[in-house]
Amino acid sequence: MSEEWIFDRIRKIHEEIEKAFREFEKEIFKPLFDFESKCLEPLYHIEETPNEVIVRVDLPYVKRKEDVKVTATENKIVVEAKMERKVP
Repeated sequence: MSEEWIFDRIRKIHEEIEKAFREFEKEIFKPLFDFESKCLEPLYHIEETPNEVIVRVDLPYVKRKEDVKVTATENKIVVEAKMERKVP
């Protein structure tokens, strides 16, 4: 192996890490409330397995599953929920 290959690999890994940090920064600093639509964007986690997509959503002040509506299409999931009170 040549030194050039090693430095190319290190440069590629560095670029991938920088990209991951940019994506993380974009997510962490985005607003959780959309004032125009008056909607709260909850914290969520999406996990894909070979057979399914698992979505976990933090819904503060939502007590009953009857107050949650989930709509899914091939490339989009919409979660709507009725909260018992406003988020402070």
